[in-house]
Parts: sequence; C-alpha cells; structure tokens
Amino acid sequence: VDVANMVHVKNLTIRGAGNNVAIGDDGTGESLTEGTYGSVAIGSHALSAHNGSNQNIAIGHNAMKERTAGSDTIAIGTAAGGIASGDVGDKNILIGLNAGYSLDGSGGTYNAGSNIYIGYHAGEDATSGLKNTALGTNAGKDLVGGSQNVFLGNYAGNGGNTEGGTYIGEYTTTAGGTTNETVIGNNTIGKGSHTVVLGDDRVTDIYMSEDVGATLHTGTVSGSAISTGSFGAIQSAGNITPKVDDSVD
Repeated sequence: VDVANMVHVKNLTIRGAGNNVAIGDDGTGESLTEGTYGSVAIGSHALSAHNGSNQNIAIGHNAMKERTAGSDTIAIGTAAGGIASGDVGDKNILIGLNAGYSLDGSGGTYNAGSNIYIGYHAGEDATSGLKNTALGTNAGKDLVGGSQNVFLGNYAGNGGNTEGGTYIGEYTTTAGGTTNETVIGNNTIGKGSHTVVLGDDRVTDIYMSEDVGATLHTGTVSGSAISTGSFGAIQSAGNITPKVDDSVD
C-alpha cells in the first residue's frame, strides 16, 4: 500500500524513505531522505535531524537526536551519540546512556572516528579522538581529545586526557596529559608518560610467572633507600659496587 512512505498508528510513526527505516514519534528520522540511505532510527526523536550521511543505526530515546552528519555509526541507548547538532563522526559504536555524547567529527575524516564506547556514560566527554575503546560504566568518561586509548572497567582511565594509554581495572586513573601510559589494577594511579604501573599501594608481591621461573629482561633497576631484595644469583658484565653504609666512619 502506497502511503507516501509514512504510516501513523496512534502515537507511532513509521517511515521508509530512501531505504531508511524510522519507527517512533513524529520526530524520529524525519529528516532522512533518498540521499541518506540505509539508516535505521527507532525510538522517540532518534536520528531526528540527520540528513548528511548514510548507514547509521540509532535506537533509543533521543539517540543521535539532532545529529546532522556522520556515517556508519551505531548508537543504542538514551541520548547515545548525543542530542546536539553536528557531526557524530564515522564508524563509531556507542552503546549506553549518553555513550559518546560529545563526539565532534566536524574537523574532517580523522576526527571522532572508529571509537567504541560501551557502558553508562562511557566516553561521554570525548570529542575529536580516534580509535578509543572504553568498556564499563563511566569508562573513559574524563577523556576529551585523546586517541588510541583502551579503558576497561567501571570508571577506568578517568582523570584527564591521555594518548595511547591502557587502563585496565575499576577506578584506574591517568596522571593526566600523558602518552603511552599503562595502568593495571583496581584503584591504581598512573605515573605519567611512558610508564607502567601494576597494582595500587596495597600490592605486596609481583610475580613474572606462576612458577617464578621467568627471566626478567630490563635496564636500570631503581629502588628507594629502604628497598630490599633477594636473588639466587647475580650476573654482571661489569663491576658490582656494594652499598656503603653512610653511618660508619
């Protein structure tokens, strides 16, 4: 039955223009046209203003509500992908309330693309970053402009911007403004760029393998004035100088 690409059933509107499907209230997918093909909008006001790109999926109340551009992005959840106007970026996966809420792809192809934000408020403040992955409630929530980060766990990687960082564990925290920072363990706080932190201040022992038989390859070993250690053997290409007891004359 030809009904001009639109069907009204009480408060429900179904549209099908341009190989698009829109199911919701009167605002759902209302700007989708023949030129914006292959998109799906389900939920009140989902994808209501989009008219610039193709193949998006918006499911949930206000999902990508006023977004006008961005392609191949999936937004599922209330306000996922944001409700303001502008470009949501390309090839993003946004699942959860407010996930990817602030994404801004207006700077071009290499802005706000290929991100995965899954979880309540995951990546909520992220704007132009690329290739970020955040899984968990509020994971990566404080990230604004960083790229190529991994946040795994509730509130993982909060504390500011970071580039190329890895944050695994609930409440792992970046030192902020860092590059290549790795932080692993519940409540662990990062130490800055190009550092790795394993565990918080409650950790007492670190094992390199289950049977303690792994060979550890490293450069300089640093410790505090009260550091102690035990080794089965020490091999050195140069001289080993013993620590002098400063209390002895």
